[in-house]
Amino acid sequence: MARDKLSVLVCAVVVCGLLSQACWAGPMQLTLYMNLEARKFLISTNQRVVIIRPDPLSNDGKSVIAALVLQPIADATTLTVDTDSALYVANGPVTALSVITIASSCPVSYGNAYSFDGTEFNGEGSGWGGHVSVEYDAPANAQPILTGLAGFIYESGTDKPSAPSPTNYYTLNLFETRYIDAPAAVVWVLVASDIKTGSVLPIEILKPVSRTSVNSKAMLKQSTSVQTSRYLAVPLSTSSVAAVHFDTSINAFVDGAYEQ
Repeated sequence: MARDKLSVLVCAVVVCGLLSQACWAGPMQLTLYMNLEARKFLISTNQRVVIIRPDPLSNDGKSVIAALVLQPIADATTLTVDTDSALYVANGPVTALSVITIASSCPVSYGNAYSFDGTEFNGEGSGWGGHVSVEYDAPANAQPILTGLAGFIYESGTDKPSAPSPTNYYTLNLFETRYIDAPAAVVWVLVASDIKTGSVLPIEILKPVSRTSVNSKAMLKQSTSVQTSRYLAVPLSTSSVAAVHFDTSINAFVDGAYEQ
């Protein structure tokens, strides 16, 4: 297999470990409340709910990744944000709005070091506390790769996905090492069109919710091929379930459930 082609890769599970070490005591949960009016709005505008784990940012602060894209079909949808993480590699380069497809991934423990030899991940023992490091130690003719953290966000009560989705990405050059901080316990929640799970979103096209604005048209940010609402930053906890609801007056999510 050519070193610059990552079409088929094998994760060295024996070395990396069968289970990753969580940075928190357990999974976190988020409930999305969307009434019939909100769901009809998404359908009529061909939009989906997008979940982003923004911290740490991708590409040295220039991008984020859509970790999950879904179409809620019920008044309330509870999502599990798993605390397990994995390192991954993918073919590159990527451009804005392109979709990252993971070629290989490996469960990781924060505070440990790993290497990728062009074929598989290998554990390298202790590293920088609270971080994951990955060194690209491959033959001299190997091309740069994409790497980053990946995780699991899925509907509670359903099976955990068999493969993780990208959380962030970085270009890793031959014989260099990338140090990645553990993801913060926060997600951005928004709606958007023409976005898939794994899509790379430039940070410039995203804006936070303005709670003083009442102009729904001002809540939208347009680029050449994607439309997004403003995002709501939602802190997560392992001890309680976060909740947000979609407000059609501003076309964005706000904190809490609907008022009765």
